[in-house]
Amino acid sequence: DLLPIWASEMLDVTQGPVQRRLIRLGVNNTAPILRWAVRDGSAQRAKRRMGM
Repeated sequence: DLLPIWASEMLDVTQGPVQRRLIRLGVNNTAPILRWAVRDGSAQRAKRRMGM
């Protein structure tokens, strides 16, 4: 479900509806944690130091 349709066809990867639903659920549950972890990353801290 993370690949575009053309890439799935090229790699001959097929996923059933249940598997796609589980992948989406995992990504949707992980995304907020990743956003929180990257929110105060080195780039953001450097911008604050430079007053940007």
